[in-house]
Amino acid sequence: YLLRREDGSISPHSSGTFVSADGTVQSIDSQDWQLQVLDTWKSATSKAEYPCQWQLSIPKLDLTLTGKPLINNQELNLSTIYWEGAVDFQGYQAQIPVKAKGYVEMTGYAQRLDQVL
Repeated sequence: YLLRREDGSISPHSSGTFVSADGTVQSIDSQDWQLQVLDTWKSATSKAEYPCQWQLSIPKLDLTLTGKPLINNQELNLSTIYWEGAVDFQGYQAQIPVKAKGYVEMTGYAQRLDQVL
């Protein structure tokens, strides 16, 4: 998961877990990966602008993936406004084509939590 600080920088507490096809599990620390936003989508309802395409690079795994949502408009307006939904990833690991499915949740783009409470 990627935790953003108030100034937009990435928190060192961001991390993840990589599970390979054979079930091998590896922890991924914040310094092990880079995430680049390639495109954004703006909600007509909330006017929030969400990342909608990413490139994820994990050099220690020789892995680069590009991800995008199945549909851009997966914004929810409940007690807070946020985006959550299904995403597809494709790319290469050690020059071998790979595909993956995932789930992304993004908060703090439409409003800050302290504005809701």
